[in-house]
Amino acid sequence: AQNGKEGIRICDVLRHEAGLAALASETEPEDGSKDYNITLQDIQNLDAMAKIIAKARPYWKDGIRRSYHSMTRGFILAEIVRRTDPSGRSLQVF
Repeated sequence: AQNGKEGIRICDVLRHEAGLAALASETEPEDGSKDYNITLQDIQNLDAMAKIIAKARPYWKDGIRRSYHSMTRGFILAEIVRRTDPSGRSLQVF
């Protein structure tokens, strides 16, 4: 875990309390925005999304606030499945 995600638990993700409802960038881009510019190619690539989420910083500390993680929850849970499955299968294959 990096960028303030050390205390996030699986239950925080399941309850939409992980602070990752959107993806805040590790540092502010030059244009002043705080979000990543994610491409369609990124969304179609689980490894790319895992890296983007790993680098992201939460918008709030885990467990403090709830906001629907519609854009990130599936990617986070898919990576948990992939990393805990002895065969390394994706959620789609599992």
